[in-house]
Amino acid sequence: LVQEALTNIQKYARPSRVAVRLDTHDGIVEVSVVDDGVGFDPSNLPLATHGLTGMQHRLDACGGRLVIDSAPGRGTRITGTLAQQPAPR
Repeated sequence: LVQEALTNIQKYARPSRVAVRLDTHDGIVEVSVVDDGVGFDPSNLPLATHGLTGMQHRLDACGGRLVIDSAPGRGTRITGTLAQQPAPR
């Protein structure tokens, strides 16, 4: 998710700031990638948005959730959440 989000930011967003944040709380792992770039309308994406679709499929496969918060001129926040798994022994 982070790699794909950063690739999309580099290609399209034209930001002056980008932040990546990883949090854990109440058994949930949450990763967010935020930029202050040009933003976009998430409800009006072309079908060929392979990066965002790929992020969604990866999180779906793990039982996670993807949230895209963006608007033209407002930047973008992409957040993925997953249930925290115990470390392998």
